[in-house]
Amino acid sequence: TPMNSQILQIGPRITCLPVIHGSGDFALAVRRLMLERSFDCVAVPLPGSFQADVERGIELLPTPTIVTQAEPPRFTTEWSPENDEDSDLDQQDERGEDEPTHSYVPIDPCQPVIAALRAAMSEHVPRAFIDLETARFVPNSAVLPDAYALKRVSPERFAAAVLPAIERPASQQVQERIVHMASRLRQLETKYSSILFVCSIINWPWIREAYVEQTPATAEDDLVEEVTLYQPDEKTLLFMLGELPFITGLYERARAELEDDENLSIDGVKELLIAARQSYKDDIKRRARKITPHLLRQCLKYIRNLSLFERRFTPDLYTLVIAAKQTAGDQYALHVAETAREYPAQQASGLEKVTLGVDRARLPDGEVVRLISRLPGPPMTWRSLQLQRKP
Repeated sequence: TPMNSQILQIGPRITCLPVIHGSGDFALAVRRLMLERSFDCVAVPLPGSFQADVERGIELLPTPTIVTQAEPPRFTTEWSPENDEDSDLDQQDERGEDEPTHSYVPIDPCQPVIAALRAAMSEHVPRAFIDLETARFVPNSAVLPDAYALKRVSPERFAAAVLPAIERPASQQVQERIVHMASRLRQLETKYSSILFVCSIINWPWIREAYVEQTPATAEDDLVEEVTLYQPDEKTLLFMLGELPFITGLYERARAELEDDENLSIDGVKELLIAARQSYKDDIKRRARKITPHLLRQCLKYIRNLSLFERRFTPDLYTLVIAAKQTAGDQYALHVAETAREYPAQQASGLEKVTLGVDRARLPDGEVVRLISRLPGPPMTWRSLQLQRKP
């Protein structure tokens, strides 16, 4: 059904779509809304310094890229009474005093913000990057319901249901960014008649509040470093993409071939298990255990039960591999893990490559830096699992 609910209207000319960053289901919701309605401007919660390289990265899709911006070293920060009271600095202390840090934007087709920009660019709709320039970015994320619910409820109902649980941000920088974005939206209103603003669901009520109350924006843009566009090593895409690389590849295939992509977050799991079965048979040949349809059904049931036990509908990689191990053994589980990391749409881009890890990246010159996403999804936990290598 068309999304015309008052809950999504910030002002007479602004429609806000609150999203969960990194969710393929929300990326589809963005695309659907942009097909149903016409907008003459798309605004996103990223600063202007990222615009040129983010849009260059989007032109390279379906090959994923990453745009990074170096943060100044901590020891250059001068003391001031304001800094002494600023709780943001306490959060930044946890990063480590001298560890080099880069904030980044993942050019991931399953990121709703990237999906909005991609659709706007293909239709030649103007884009506005309206966030405050921050030299040291303070991320803001929260544990949120599974976006699988969008298959049954509209984005406005989802947002309304989540609203009571959204806490006002404690970080001063996040508050300043919210007020700045609301102020920029008011400026855009004077120029455009129908603006789509895609923002994080946990910032949406506060941006709306600052817009309605016309809170004056007092924070000024920081002086920031140049940004750089890289291509991640294909074996480490798992650490950047919001969905599993294999599932992201299915979304891109469906987009290119105009297939139905409504249920890919779940149907893609079945396709992943079948693809892993084929590579398992090709690898181990006659010694391979027979992965029958009945065994795959058992595996899917196990996946569903484990996901529900963790209060999710959409399984994560750990759940997939555990279920495969318990139903079909370690060798098949290894192939499930390897298949999940594959992204078939990857092509050479001519960009320098970075190798990604858990919140870290090795730059082309060998330097290892800490990474902080400017489109942070819900907090993630990384768990280890032991599997027997093939004899």
